[in-house]
Amino acid sequence: VLGVTNEADLMAQSEAAPATTGSDTPTTLPDPADLTLTTEQFASPDGRWQAVISQSEPFTTDTEGDKFYTALTVTDGTTTWTPIAEWRGYGLGYIFPAVFQWSADGRYLYFTNRMSGDGCVIFINGTDLYRLDVGDGTVTPVLDSGLTWNLALSPDEKSVVYTQFNGQGIVAVRRDMATEQEQSVVVAEGTDLQAGSIIWSPDSSTFLLTVAHNPCSESWTHSIIRVEAGSLTAVALLNEDARRLTTLDWPDPEQTTIRLKDKDGNNWLFNIDSGELTPAP
Repeated sequence: VLGVTNEADLMAQSEAAPATTGSDTPTTLPDPADLTLTTEQFASPDGRWQAVISQSEPFTTDTEGDKFYTALTVTDGTTTWTPIAEWRGYGLGYIFPAVFQWSADGRYLYFTNRMSGDGCVIFINGTDLYRLDVGDGTVTPVLDSGLTWNLALSPDEKSVVYTQFNGQGIVAVRRDMATEQEQSVVVAEGTDLQAGSIIWSPDSSTFLLTVAHNPCSESWTHSIIRVEAGSLTAVALLNEDARRLTTLDWPDPEQTTIRLKDKDGNNWLFNIDSGELTPAP
């Protein structure tokens, strides 16, 4: 979304804008069976199931504007589930389905819808969250659309965290998957902010995220925020750093070291207890 630099403005422009068409264009959409589709495959942890995201090139009609066909199918070669198979609007900020992750035991596929951003968009990994049970094909909504652009599921799959702009700053919200109860904490104050790249500790006790201050401007900086999941208390580990370090993952089973990437593409190991920052091997 050109010129947009905060999550509130991004959310407001999430609907696709169909293009104007001419009178010589077709009046109906083609049969999806006749389309050439690009596909991505995501295997379950045990390799039994394959989740396949399919998407066509945009197709223009004089009655419906620009559309693209997309589908999500999940199959083990014998049983196939198809939670998504539809035409969607194509244009600025169009929404497309994406695999979020498989559950550790391979029973559930978590999927989301993402937006094609334009301009200064730093963090987008999902606008909602759904869970498909491959045992019976049931789809359960986990997180409604319109709440966020960034989310992360805890390793124990008991909590989902998402970021949200509340008009005065960025809030991190933790939702209990079983009870659907939510708790929130302010992680940064200001109006020109974006936040995302949420990573969880391996034991699901802590999560970190990156806040971009004045993104895409000459004064663009990043903060790294640590949040205790139980008490939902937030502490800045790095505050408005010009190196623009961004959280990547939490590879250390001892819980103390995370991996960051700076604005030049270099990887770093960061000890969240001591603050020590060393080049990643």
